[in-house]
Amino acid sequence: MSMLRNLWARFGRATVAVAIAGLTVLASALTDGRVDPGEQLQIAIQTVTVFGVWFVPNLPHSAAYKTGVAALLAVLNLATTVIIGGVDSAEVVNLVLAALGVLGVGVTPSISRAESLVPRPVAAAASRATYGGS
Repeated sequence: MSMLRNLWARFGRATVAVAIAGLTVLASALTDGRVDPGEQLQIAIQTVTVFGVWFVPNLPHSAAYKTGVAALLAVLNLATTVIIGGVDSAEVVNLVLAALGVLGVGVTPSISRAESLVPRPVAAAASRATYGGS
């Protein structure tokens, strides 16, 4: 169980982003029976969100970076939807999914690999011993 919890803590945010991207594809195909160019763009932005959340590192003092990337791309998703041709029911579903993705990425616990290997007090003491300071 500890291994599963450790994997979720390391990859949970990216997993949430992948799930939201998959649901966006599914919702785009099922809501009106077709995927129009606006929905294709929403799918593309959700895919970029997956990679953005994946590639932003899990840093101990910057847990909100991944959430910030997801939020920024959700706002881009909204802006492009409004600019391209307005919001219809299929796009509303996708925008709600994008918002849920931001919330999901934000509430999912996240630790870096280094945090799981070396406890913070030990790392801080080693850093002070190596580089000096108090």
